[in-house]
Amino acid sequence: MGSGTYRVQITSSRASGKTLTVNRRVFRRDGTKMEVPVMENFIPAKYNVQSTLRATITRQASAAGIDFALE
Repeated sequence: MGSGTYRVQITSSRASGKTLTVNRRVFRRDGTKMEVPVMENFIPAKYNVQSTLRATITRQASAAGIDFALE
């Protein structure tokens, strides 16, 4: 990533408490069913898919990091 101004998206996932039953050889060689947790993004859309956050990246900012205060 070079210097410049970039749009920022903040995401974080957690288990939703729901599971999904899958029956695919990708997960188990014998093709038996498997329960997998359904994950959800719990950060509000205004910080990710609808984000208007911007960050200007410079050599100094890359070394120091950038903090975003979320409401």
